[in-house]
Amino acid sequence: MRSISFVPEAIPGKELLELFTKKSANIAVVVDEYGGTAGVVTIEDVIEEIFGDIEDEHDVEEWLEEKISDSEI
Repeated sequence: MRSISFVPEAIPGKELLELFTKKSANIAVVVDEYGGTAGVVTIEDVIEEIFGDIEDEHDVEEWLEEKISDSEI
């Protein structure tokens, strides 16, 4: 079991990526300037900020339905 990392809101992305790599972690708790919890950040969040959206098995696909006329198949 690994200990959780705590990072400030203002941490640069490069430092965050280095932290994840160094600690073999994939999640960290983000703390605000008062020491309160501001949220969580994952390595996927950082990578998506760099490269754009990554679709994986956990993403939910939204199906778009289009009603066509009754005479069309």
